[in-house]
Order: sequence, then C-alpha cells, then structure tokens
Amino acid sequence: MTFWKDLLKPYGPSLYSVYAPINAIPLYVRGGYILPFHEPGITTTESRQNKFGLTVALDYDEHAEGELYWDDGLLQKDNMDNSYVGNFVYDQGELTLTIQYSAAAANQLVLNFINIYGYPDEPSEVYINGNLTESSNWIYNNQTGVLNFAASLPLNEEFVIDFVICVEE
Repeated sequence: MTFWKDLLKPYGPSLYSVYAPINAIPLYVRGGYILPFHEPGITTTESRQNKFGLTVALDYDEHAEGELYWDDGLLQKDNMDNSYVGNFVYDQGELTLTIQYSAAAANQLVLNFINIYGYPDEPSEVYINGNLTESSNWIYNNQTGVLNFAASLPLNEEFVIDFVICVEE
C-alpha cells in the first residue's frame, strides 16, 4: 500500500475522498521520498538566492530518500565538474547527506528548513554531527505528525542529523 502525505493539511494516515474545489489544488507527496525546495523569487536569479529546505515524507518504515541536483544555471551542457548532486536518506530517526558530485558547486547553498511528515512523536533531543542542538530549533505538531526543524547547514559539507525520541517506561 502506498502512503501519501497531504502537504497542505497533513493529518495522519487514512483513506478518504479528496475534495478539490475549483480554487484549490490538492498537493500530495508520496511517503518514502525527500523533496528539496527553496523559496520562490520573481526571477530565476532571485530564486537561486533564497533559502533551501527539505520536505521529508516518511513511509510506514520511517524511511525516505531524495536527491538534490544543482548546476551553475548558466551552461546549457551537462558538466558534472560544475554540478552538485547530494543524496539525502532518512532512516528511523537519522537524516544523512552524502555528496556524490562537486561539493564546490554548492559553496553558497545552505539548508535552512527540514519538514518531516509522518514523524511519530516529539523528539527529546536532536544532534547534528554529534552535537546537541537547542530545542528551540524544532516544533512538533502531534495532531498532524509534522516536525519542523530550523537549521543552518552548508550543503557543500556532508552531515548526519539524529532525531532522538525518549520512550518513557
């Protein structure tokens, strides 16, 4: 069974009919995928200066994967020397970035937002590359199961983020 996340009204897993009035577009992402995004601008040049984020839609196994491709925006030919490819994997509480091509092409790129859909509970701690972060960096909505995390991570450096949930016994 495929698990889809409604990005505009993210409520837990369920089956339902989709109401789609003429003035609203339902927006879904399939569970198990990570989608990079950045805030839009009026022009491509302006957009390329805006903040980056990740939409992480977990599947039933708390797993998701995605990729970011970034080039200089000028050359029309495919030149991997001037292109960046980063792979994101989220697996049961750990988000990793592995750089496949040209970290230098991403020198100005910074990851500012991580939105995790289908997150099971509020984290008690979050570590970035083994360093504890402030709890003011995240907000968890237990009604929607969405964890919003603020970061400032350069995308030209690999990282590991550990989201820890303490289970009370």
